[in-house]
Amino acid sequence: MIPPDQLKSLQASFSSLDKDKSGEISAVELTAVSFSSVRFSLETANLLIKIFDKDRSGQISFHEYASLNKFVTTCIESFKLYDKDKSGTLEVHEVGLALQQGGFSLSPQAVQVVYNKFWRHPVLNADLKKKGLSLELFLQLCAYLGTARGLFIQQDVYRQGFVTINLETFVLML
Repeated sequence: MIPPDQLKSLQASFSSLDKDKSGEISAVELTAVSFSSVRFSLETANLLIKIFDKDRSGQISFHEYASLNKFVTTCIESFKLYDKDKSGTLEVHEVGLALQQGGFSLSPQAVQVVYNKFWRHPVLNADLKKKGLSLELFLQLCAYLGTARGLFIQQDVYRQGFVTINLETFVLML
């Protein structure tokens, strides 16, 4: 349940983004919002829409936006908490700690693999000399893991932490 004062703020934010007054926000409209002084690329906006668009309309409703907002806010808080040197980036060990706080229990090897996947992003991290993931790349990494966890949970019907799937099911999950 969203507190009334926060609900009003979210509704105002949603209304200001909904330029065409359709009652839904597109990825392009989402790029206009600033989270913690950061505006996301169209790629990140599309990724977030895909994750939070529960009715698969290609856009997000107010309730979907509220969930997206909570997710992004949580990611930003975690990012800031573990960016100890205030560099504006998280190095691999900081990413591991932030993910652990977010409920992702991954081995150091798994953290390194997903870190490398996003650190080497050709557009959002064009300067590979730069150490660490930016807030936007960290958010993409969290969204990726959230999607993977959701897909895994759908298949883990006995909630044992293990799944058995055939190739077709795996392909359909992608």
